[in-house]
Amino acid sequence: MPTPAGAAWCALYPTSRDVADLAEPFRAHVVSFLADLDARGCSVQIRATLRPPERAWLMHWAWRIVEGEAPESVPPHDPPIPIVWSVAGAREMVSAYQLAYKPSLISRHIQGRAIDMTIKGWSGE
Repeated sequence: MPTPAGAAWCALYPTSRDVADLAEPFRAHVVSFLADLDARGCSVQIRATLRPPERAWLMHWAWRIVEGEAPESVPPHDPPIPIVWSVAGAREMVSAYQLAYKPSLISRHIQGRAIDMTIKGWSGE
């Protein structure tokens, strides 16, 4: 059943924070890098690894609608995502996703070949 656009959509199709979801050989390199950071006394907070393409699609089109794209011009997603777009709903989504830049439909996060993290305790040695 179609659901109006809005912040509730942002909880669907969550971005992983699990290194195990990354694609090889990138995963093995990340595991090695994280082990090296740990051995140097660093703490790491992983913010994002694998992003579902559905989430990227929702983020991308919410942004475009807020920037002036007509809600009725959004192409359907395959497989279908039962969202009914509106400017107000897209605005809620852009805010809830905390978007600052236009999201891409294709990215290394979707491919499982990217990681966002915060590293603390690095001395540079």
